[in-house]
Parts: sequence; structure tokens; C-alpha cells
Amino acid sequence: MWEYSSLWDGGSLSPEWNDNSRTPSGIQTNNPLGYALYNKYIKPVLTKPSKTVLQNIFQDGDVGDPTVAGSSGYTPEVGTGLISKITFQDQYGNIGSGSVTATIFGNSAPSANFTAASFNTDEAISGSDIGTLTVTDTENNSPFTITLAGTDGGKFDVSGSSSPFTIQPTGSLEEGSYSINITVTDTYGESVTLTGESITVEAAEVLTTVYIYTSTRGATGITSANYNGILGITSEDTSFDPDLVTGIQTLGSAPLYMFKTGDLGSSSITVGGGTMTLRAERSGSNLDSIISSSFAGSNGSEQFLIIWPSGSTLQGSPTSVTDSGGSAAGEYITYVKTAGESAFSAVATEIHMFDIDSAVDGYTRWNILGRQGLHATTEYEVRLIPSSGSAPS
Repeated sequence: MWEYSSLWDGGSLSPEWNDNSRTPSGIQTNNPLGYALYNKYIKPVLTKPSKTVLQNIFQDGDVGDPTVAGSSGYTPEVGTGLISKITFQDQYGNIGSGSVTATIFGNSAPSANFTAASFNTDEAISGSDIGTLTVTDTENNSPFTITLAGTDGGKFDVSGSSSPFTIQPTGSLEEGSYSINITVTDTYGESVTLTGESITVEAAEVLTTVYIYTSTRGATGITSANYNGILGITSEDTSFDPDLVTGIQTLGSAPLYMFKTGDLGSSSITVGGGTMTLRAERSGSNLDSIISSSFAGSNGSEQFLIIWPSGSTLQGSPTSVTDSGGSAAGEYITYVKTAGESAFSAVATEIHMFDIDSAVDGYTRWNILGRQGLHATTEYEVRLIPSSGSAPS
């Protein structure tokens, strides 16, 4: 009925099929029942394939058994429409029909998107979710196979059985940037690769403790000339930045002697000629930010002292101080605003390093910045600004 006689050997199917039935008209004449059955039941539900498709399906050596000649390898073209007519009859003999059309589409590769989270070295540890991988697929050909490669692919694993997946470190990560390639493959082998996805791990913030004291020792007056004597400094090594105290007065309970022998961090320390009072104990990563919040005073003549560990990662730690502008590296100006004042003023201070007998907060060497003068106020605001900068507002 489809007139494929050009595919017949010798152009004839004789003797299996009479040549008088090679054409539709011949079949209608010689097999009218078959002709009628075909047109009524078969033709409406079958689509005539082209000879090219038939030759692709039934190639040379194909005997209909894939184990003998192998499968044909025929794949319907993308966009091919398959139409089937369905005839149905109900219990009362009513007959109806309809058609179903199936269109063949090619398998598309999945789509993927990776979003890295913000992590520091304390957080980027084994099992932490350091990034999210979202996968979408038109045909939903899951499960998906996900592989990690690239420069740092071996430092990460994939967690999860469906989208969104999470990317996790296999161990603790150091500060730095990591690059990975992510390949997502669907069930039928289509894949997509994200190349050079970046994961950044920042250094964890190290909090450093700073102690702020006021001292009434030397309440009759502190100047640059008697500053060392008030604190109890008898000698210093100026080859260090800041100067390192090498000699401390052991008599009269001098402030540095009390700190050296175990009182650093104590709330109230009795010294010769006065008392040191702990006004604030604060932690942070930047010295100016730590001390910028106001702290109380006694409203009597007193000196303020700011003490922080030497060799810590604390940012904004001066190595020298001045009360006027400059540009030397590590040089800072101390600004003070007391209760009732509307503006900050630069004040004269001194800075030293000193050693203590037993470690406090893990440190045995500390810096101390002290006012060269006295205040009588209920509240202080203190700032440490690089000498090349502007006064705080």
C-alpha cells in the first residue's frame, strides 16, 4: 500500500506476494477486504515513514535480531511528530475516535548555578556548607552526578541527593581564595560544567583585650619631666619601638611594678600616693575602635592609662605618639574630649613597652600609653588617630 517496490529484490515479491497486488489499485481489485480493512483501521493510526528512515532502521545485515546483526542505531529526529489515532466503542455500540500526537525532543543539558557563602577560617571546617549548587533540567533527568575538579576540587565534597546541593570542605581551610570546577551530568549523559568557581575564606577576627585605667598617683601634677617617675620607670631601651622599659621602681608600689607583679586586669590597685581604677576592659580588632567608647572618670585629678598586648594582631597600634601633626609610620596623636566639651583636643601622651612576670591573656609583653597631664571629669572619650590624619569630630 505504501509502494516501496523499489526496495524489493528485482522489483518483485513473487512468489510470496502476487505481482498483481503491488499497487493500491491492484490490492483493491484482488483483495478488496484487505483493502477495506487497511483504509478503515490501519491507515488512520499509522504514519507512512520515508524510505530514508526505513533504510536507517533496517540496515544491511539486519535480520531483526540485535544479538545477530546489532541494533540499527536509529534515533527519531528532534521535532518528529508521532500521531496515533484511537478508535473506541462504548457498551451501547457507539463508536468514536481521536488522535494522540507525541513530539520527540532532544535531551537538553542541565543548567547549574553556584553561590559561595562568606566564611572565615573559624567557620570553614569539614562539614560546613560553604556554597550552594542549584541544578535545573528541562526533562528532570535526575538523579544528577556531580563531580568537582580544578585547582582545589579535591578540598571539597558535594552533599545532598537533590537540588539544591551544598559544597562542603573536606577539612579546615586556611585564609585564601579557592578555585573549583563543577560538572553536573544528567541520567542520559548530558552535562554542564561551571569553570573557575571561586570560594574565598577570610581570616577569622582575632579579638584583643584592652584595659583602661585611671590613676590618682601624682595628682599634684604630671609632666613630661616626671612622667617616668610617676609610672615607676627607672630605665628604658630606646632601640625598641616603642621604647622598652628595662628598669622598674620596686619600692613605693609604682604602677608598672604592680602591673608587672600580677595586678594587670585587677579592678582596683593601690599604688604609692593613690589608686588605679579599672574603667573599662574591652575586646576588639582595632585599638581606636575599642577605646572610642566613653569611659567614666572620678571627677578628681587623675591620669588615664591605656594598656594592650604587644605583638598581637590588634590594628591601629602606635609605635610612637606626638601631640602635633606628622607623617612618620606608626606615629599617632591622642585626642581627648571630656564631659561637657564639644570638641576633641590633642593631648601629650607617652608610650612604652613593659614585661610582666606571668602572662595575661597569653601575653607577657604589653604596651602602655599614658597621659602626660591630669583631668578632672566624670567621663572621657579618647581617640588614637594617625598623625597624618585629621582630628576626630
